Amino acid sequence: MVKRKHLTITGLIVVASVSTVLATAAITSYAYQGRILPRTTVAGVKLSNQTLTEAYPKITNQINKIEETPLPISFNGNQAQPKLKDLGVAVSVQSTVDQVKPKPTIWEWLTPYYWKEFFINKNVSLDASVDRNRIQTATETLLKITTTAKDAQIKTDNGQLTVVPAQAGYSVNIDPVVGAVQHLITAGEVVSAELSSAETPAAITTEIANQTKTEIDQSLKPVYLQVSGQKVTVPINDQYSFITFSTTDEKLTWQISQAKIGTYVSGKVAKKYDIKMVPKQIKFETNEVLQEGKDGQTVDVGKLASDIYRTITEKTDTTNQPIAVNFKSIPLTQQVIYPDYVLNLFPGRYIDINLAKQELFLIEGNNLLYTFRISSGIWYLPTPKGTFSIASKSPRAYSAKYGLYMPNWNNFTGTSDDGRSLPAGDYGIHALPEWPGGQKEGENHIGTPVSHGCVRLNDENAAIVYGWADIGTPVHIH
Repeated sequence: MVKRKHLTITGLIVVASVSTVLATAAITSYAYQGRILPRTTVAGVKLSNQTLTEAYPKITNQINKIEETPLPISFNGNQAQPKLKDLGVAVSVQSTVDQVKPKPTIWEWLTPYYWKEFFINKNVSLDASVDRNRIQTATETLLKITTTAKDAQIKTDNGQLTVVPAQAGYSVNIDPVVGAVQHLITAGEVVSAELSSAETPAAITTEIANQTKTEIDQSLKPVYLQVSGQKVTVPINDQYSFITFSTTDEKLTWQISQAKIGTYVSGKVAKKYDIKMVPKQIKFETNEVLQEGKDGQTVDVGKLASDIYRTITEKTDTTNQPIAVNFKSIPLTQQVIYPDYVLNLFPGRYIDINLAKQELFLIEGNNLLYTFRISSGIWYLPTPKGTFSIASKSPRAYSAKYGLYMPNWNNFTGTSDDGRSLPAGDYGIHALPEWPGGQKEGENHIGTPVSHGCVRLNDENAAIVYGWADIGTPVHIH
């Protein structure tokens, strides 16, 4: 009997204890219903027992503060203090808040997981996109880190051969920066990040480039030409422009380019010694010779480039036996001068404009294709005379100077007979101008010089010229 009574009392104590624990748990969980659990921090901000409404501005303020916090990073003496956005890190306010949002059900407290979460410290990080590749790229840019080694190069500078030194690359360990970012978004605290690296040597070292330069200097010698009775020198400094470089198996090799020699010959030799052909001009009606004309000559660029190439590569001494420069003859052509225009002035298509006749002619070789009436520049704004070319085109150009539109615009540029260089956009061939209000110049002006210096056509003829003349088409105005 006594034993049974003892068991009953024990049972009642157990029941009372369990009931007390359950009641305490229920009361405690009820007190935290709709509130953030204790021991919860977000990026260093304590949010225990706060409603979401109370916590939201604190989280937002901390995110704003962290986003504006500079992170000190350094590498080999170079320093930078980027913010998270500079490293490509973006923080989501809503996703961060969702991590601490109170559980929606009132029965959550009955699960062991609830009480485990209740009693442990919860250091919640900001929800942020931490991309290692973006952090790596941004860090290398900010600290001016060269990750790819740069080979030494040989370049020509003011006629001298110079070596551009090699530059080592670096394989950078970005972990310290990623760790500093993680610490900032987790604890809200700043730690410095010192980067480490391993050096990556260049394949073509400065020493290799210097050896190649020495080899070039020892191989080249002046090349002499015989041009029209004169001895002309191709100096070593000019020969540097003939060289091309290539790298194979950690070697810097060089070659002489015949194509580059051809470019040099065209620019330096032919330009100086070519003689321009002067066409013979005959007046159409009387066969009177207006200009006798003469043959021209041009340097045989291909042969001379080949001779110079062979001389350099075979290391031939031309001091006493200069290379003879051959010329190709350019036979004179005959031009028939008509009263109003000139045929065969250029090969292919060109535009001939007679200001006195107020006429424009479209000519191809020896054939007159079209004749159009024009309106050129008024007497105090004359259309320039000379030989020009079409530089640009626009279906509807606008003149800010005169406040009008110029349909089917063909801008011509070049140097006038009086030595003026025509600026781009100043003069052109176009249709009758239009004003923004819709007014258009009358067609009765065609045939009379009243323009601001341009050559005006009626709409139909302007459209033909615009479609017929490509950029580069010569324009002869006389």
